[in-house]
Amino acid sequence: MKKPIYLFALSFLLAALMGCQKSDVEILGIVSTDEVENYFGTTVEVSYSDNTKMYFHLLSDTTAEVVSYNRFYTVQEEQSPWIYRGDVVIPNRFVHNGKTYKVTCIGEGAFKASVQNHELVSLVSSVEMPNTIDTIRNWAFSECVHLTSIDIPNSVKYIGDAAFAGSGLTSVVIPGSVNGFGNSVFSSTCLTSVEIPESMEKIPCGMFSMCFSLTSVTLHDHVTTICDDAFYDSGLTSFEIPASVNYLGVNPLDDCSSLTTLICRPTTPPEKDPHGQHYEDYFMLGNSIERILVPAQSVDLYKESYFWRLYKDIIVGM
Repeated sequence: MKKPIYLFALSFLLAALMGCQKSDVEILGIVSTDEVENYFGTTVEVSYSDNTKMYFHLLSDTTAEVVSYNRFYTVQEEQSPWIYRGDVVIPNRFVHNGKTYKVTCIGEGAFKASVQNHELVSLVSSVEMPNTIDTIRNWAFSECVHLTSIDIPNSVKYIGDAAFAGSGLTSVVIPGSVNGFGNSVFSSTCLTSVEIPESMEKIPCGMFSMCFSLTSVTLHDHVTTICDDAFYDSGLTSFEIPASVNYLGVNPLDDCSSLTTLICRPTTPPEKDPHGQHYEDYFMLGNSIERILVPAQSVDLYKESYFWRLYKDIIVGM
């Protein structure tokens, strides 16, 4: 006996529902969407059946960014501010007033720790981002001390200033899709090692500064510039400047107290970054460096270089 066609359709639908999460195309579990008072544009409060909420600022007729309650909602003094908690799953889209909005951005300070009773409070332990996200704005996950790891989707093209600064990150994989970074993106995190993707040509200012647990970093031959304070006061025990590097900022390795030997591969001595934030006409590579290894045929070039003059007595060939 053949089953009626509607039974096949029903079983297919049930299977689909069981496999869906908030990040799926059809967002299940949404019980309401409401526009809330905000300082600019339109912000939508999305409420889920598990009593969680998420806030979105509408960027266009079809796109939206995740935002924080504190930034976009007018909070009365007697109200307790809503902050994101626990394991956060960001949907790839939601429907509001009959229109579908794709979530393309993590807004400025969206999950940043909130100030409560004059103390920073962050209750986010993990974040799942959909592959519709192309931008992570400034301070998006700043001071999220319980956030120890995160998967950055291959769709992300830009990560803003201090996006993860002060978070609890111990590991991160930077996807090759990212072609732009702000400053101090991973500053003051708990990262232990980092591999820079081949798509990254510049290490921005302060990107890994004060990462005290960071003992090693792998740079590829696509890197051309290491900017001011890039690894300032980190835990590096070894460091190699790739042959592709043309420019160095001021203090890129300063106060790395465990770094005593620097390997510098370029045959032509790198010059000072002309776009650096500091006006000094020299490098302050690191006050703990005892020896700088350079290509044997370039020893004299380094010692005679105006920008390397502070280190001529410790430059040796390799």
